[in-house]
Amino acid sequence: MLEPVPTPEPEKPDYFKNGVIVLLTLLSVFAATTTLLQNFASLRGSDLAEQSSFKAVNATGLYFSAGLASAQGTDVLQRYKDYLQSAVRADTKAKALRMGGQSPLAAEYDLDASRWQTAAAQVATSNPLLTQYGSDQSLYSETLLRDGYLEEEREQTLLQQSRLWNDKANSYVAVLSTLSVALFLAGLSLTLSSRLRYVMAMAGVALALGCAVWTLFIVVSPVPQISEAAIQHFVDGRIKYDLDNQRGANATDAIPDFDAAIKLAPTYSRVYFYRSLANTDSSLENQHLDAQQAINDALKSISLGNATAPVYGNLGWLYYLKGQYNSALSNTEKALALSPNECYLPFNHGLILAALGRPVDSAYGTAIDCALRQSSDYKFSYYMDTGVADLQDLAQARPDLKDKLQPMIRRLKEGLAQTRMYGQLQTNAVDATFEAPTFGSSLDQAGNVSGLGDQFPQTTTILYAQLKFTGMKPDSRWMARWLLDGQEYLSTVYDKWDYGASGQAWVSVFNNAGLNSGTYNLDIFVDGQLVGSGSAVVLPGQLPPMTAYASTGVGVNISYPQGWAETDIADNEVSVVAARDPLKPTFFGVTAWVASTGTDNDIFQLFKLYLDAVKQNSQDFTSEQRQPFIVASSNGWFNAYQYTDKDGNVIHGGLAGVLDAQKKFTYIVVIECNAADWDPQLPLFNVMLNRMTITRTQ
Repeated sequence: MLEPVPTPEPEKPDYFKNGVIVLLTLLSVFAATTTLLQNFASLRGSDLAEQSSFKAVNATGLYFSAGLASAQGTDVLQRYKDYLQSAVRADTKAKALRMGGQSPLAAEYDLDASRWQTAAAQVATSNPLLTQYGSDQSLYSETLLRDGYLEEEREQTLLQQSRLWNDKANSYVAVLSTLSVALFLAGLSLTLSSRLRYVMAMAGVALALGCAVWTLFIVVSPVPQISEAAIQHFVDGRIKYDLDNQRGANATDAIPDFDAAIKLAPTYSRVYFYRSLANTDSSLENQHLDAQQAINDALKSISLGNATAPVYGNLGWLYYLKGQYNSALSNTEKALALSPNECYLPFNHGLILAALGRPVDSAYGTAIDCALRQSSDYKFSYYMDTGVADLQDLAQARPDLKDKLQPMIRRLKEGLAQTRMYGQLQTNAVDATFEAPTFGSSLDQAGNVSGLGDQFPQTTTILYAQLKFTGMKPDSRWMARWLLDGQEYLSTVYDKWDYGASGQAWVSVFNNAGLNSGTYNLDIFVDGQLVGSGSAVVLPGQLPPMTAYASTGVGVNISYPQGWAETDIADNEVSVVAARDPLKPTFFGVTAWVASTGTDNDIFQLFKLYLDAVKQNSQDFTSEQRQPFIVASSNGWFNAYQYTDKDGNVIHGGLAGVLDAQKKFTYIVVIECNAADWDPQLPLFNVMLNRMTITRTQ
């Protein structure tokens, strides 16, 4: 009997296997999508890098074009100045000729001056440096560079975006690497039959979920873009910062532009750095800027990726100013590691170590070596003098460190002196001793310094330093070095000593026009070793800084404010030297004439010739009575007058006259300026007349 064939039971579905297959499928799709994202990010980074390269090339071209335009403007400016100088020479000569009664010849030079002025005006109209920028070459140059700065910033921002997109691409690669592990674990779970397969599968799922979250974070993380408006504001601030630095002024006027750029682009790292620079003081003893804001900006710049030597170096200096020496040391050392050849960094390193009370010999040895490698004596002296000034500031701010800092100050001073005296560092044994110098404004009959003090009026023309010494040898090489407010003013090296083994001697610094106000420091070196130092102050006053000029043709020395232009003419027609304000008709000119009688009548005759000539050219000429007056420290005469010139300017003037000691020559001084400037300028004119000296000997 046949039995029925049993119906096989349907096979139960393998849910685990099916689930893993679905997981593998999803992971594959996820990996493919991530690969597309990675390729997009990589391509985007490459595209931005290419755009950045183009901007870099374009910026170079713009800089080159700006350089050419600036050079052309400078050439035109020089031609303009040459034309004006020719006009000034002609006008000066015309004034002198009128004194000698040569009005027809003077009229020819008046025409010559007018022609040169016309030529200068024609040149000025073709040059924006003159028409728009008032001959301010720094402003003109920075303005021309603006397009180059903008293109450079666009290049930098594109390059930063390229790096961020490449970072995205690298992050996607990391996701893909993790996904490959998830795929492996999921696939491995299919080969296992124990409970371990569930562990493998769950691990794959966990990794997949982690990759999903990670990828989502990468996708939604924005790549910051710097707007064009932010770049424009930054460049405006950078130009102001550069100009202020060139002029030795604070750069705080650039901060509003940096603020505006940051408001538009909060991730603009370079703006934070420049705003930090604008808030950085250069001296420990003269702090008036916002150092904490500067520190915050530097840290922000670093956090945004601008981890460069200049940022770390300035941050180290800022922490030093705040007295946070450990932070100062850490950041300065980071900057040194990135840029060991920047000489200000090893000097700052030594200064910070000194503030911490740590050994400084090695740090300052590195600093001096760096200064010695500089391409010019000026740079070498700058670093050494700045190093001394910073140590002196620290000694003043930290009296507890004063004694410990003196050996380092001495080392820097002697290093500069030895290099100046021998061309290299050279340590010599010195037995001589010097007392601290004393200062005075004159010498007594025995040749000793008198008028002693440590403060002197602005009218001082010579400052003496009395040196008391013992143990000097005649073959000793020595040097006297004067600094004015920390900057070298006068330095003289002597190959031998001429003042005996012990006793007194003096050195001096002088300016016939009057010493500039400020602190004068004197260092005396013998065989490269510092043996004496001292300082004195010339007080400020009403006079501007003055300069002196000696005219051999006329036979006089004159003094005049710095910034005035000097003209010296000596030919077969006339000899005249003059100083003029280039921005105003202010004029101080001196001529010399052979005296016919050797009496004051020679002065009066020359006065009359000049005043008659001026009167002919002005309908409203007026003249006062001549009066006795001191001219060149001698008894002379003065005659004031007033007239309106051909341009409609009311001119107030005066003639001063004096005979030389032998009464062979008559010296006439013409002083003229706008009538409104006469009274304010009278103290200056009186000093100029009094300081004038007659040097003619035959």
